[in-house]
Amino acid sequence: MLMHATMAVLLLAMLPGCWDLKEIVNRNYIASIGFDFVDNEYKVYVQLLDFSSIAKQASGKPVAPAQTWIGMAEGKTVIHALNNLYRSSQQQTDWDHVNSILLTERAMEQGIDQLLDGLFRFRSVRYTCWVFSTKMDIPELLGVNSFFNQSAIRTLLHSPHDLYAQRSYIRPIRYVDLVKSAKEPGQTARIPSLHMSEDTWLMNDKPDPKMSIDGLYAVRIGEKPVWFSEKQAAGVRWFEQKFDESPMILMKGTTTIGTVKLVRHTSRIQVDVENEEPVFHFLMRIRANLVELKEQLSEEELSKLTESLITKEIEATMTRAVERNTDLFQLEHQLFRQNNKLWKRLTDNGTKPLAISREQLRPHVQVQMQFEGRFWHLIQKQDNKG
Repeated sequence: MLMHATMAVLLLAMLPGCWDLKEIVNRNYIASIGFDFVDNEYKVYVQLLDFSSIAKQASGKPVAPAQTWIGMAEGKTVIHALNNLYRSSQQQTDWDHVNSILLTERAMEQGIDQLLDGLFRFRSVRYTCWVFSTKMDIPELLGVNSFFNQSAIRTLLHSPHDLYAQRSYIRPIRYVDLVKSAKEPGQTARIPSLHMSEDTWLMNDKPDPKMSIDGLYAVRIGEKPVWFSEKQAAGVRWFEQKFDESPMILMKGTTTIGTVKLVRHTSRIQVDVENEEPVFHFLMRIRANLVELKEQLSEEELSKLTESLITKEIEATMTRAVERNTDLFQLEHQLFRQNNKLWKRLTDNGTKPLAISREQLRPHVQVQMQFEGRFWHLIQKQDNKG
């Protein structure tokens, strides 16, 4: 018995530990996937990053530019195109680290459900990926690096939440949010649109292109995507629940009199019925920090002016959305949740989109002004005069 036990221990000692372990350098790690549709075929682009160089960046800024590889494959279906990447991948491809998904307008026009169905087959792709859209050629965006020779992982494509915290205009959307929008009745997804900005940054007196969000696509299952510029979709930012801060220029007619930074807002949509038609009351309370002021105004005047500008911004966006038959504010979904019986009647049980007019959205905005330093004394002085 002792001999058998001794031989078993010796045999175990001869077995190598982690026999199937593969070194990190022996895999291709996909960081981003892009989808296009050209000549009746899907084009899939992938971005490969050197993760060993990313790890080295933790100890300091790199001297040499970070390296990025871009792969491309075609196929009649999304799955076919993705599998064609393996033909020349040289070594095993890992999808566990995909951080972002990029969709062209042409790809979305084939049906967002087709793209989602293809991605569902790759179970390694996580639902926490960021999703973007674009009118540009995908390789141009995937080839952009960050500042100071840092990797593309430090760009807007992979870390949009940091910029949104400083400038809350168009909220980044995750893959899980897109899937939820595709499954929930009356939902319209808002996918941020990426563009290449070439006139903002210079490096050694030469243009240094960087990515920026220039608008969004309103996407709904069974319908073509509709693009809105950032200016046209400006009113959408007030409907976002996850809102950090957003600047607004104070205008009196055509004259700029100051700037406020809007923070910490609470909002909700209340659905009422008038003449058997839904009416959507948008109720919002928000705080505004006065940043600069060129003309003396009372606290009440500043609050009323800011409320008026926000309301006009929402109404302008709603008008543009109605003109393009797009439910940009996801009002139909609110009706579905708050008055399901009326929703079924007006949409034939969800078989057609809800017809909404500009007058059916009624904003109610309440602004609380906050002042610091010299602005507080100016406001007090003006109020005392009143």
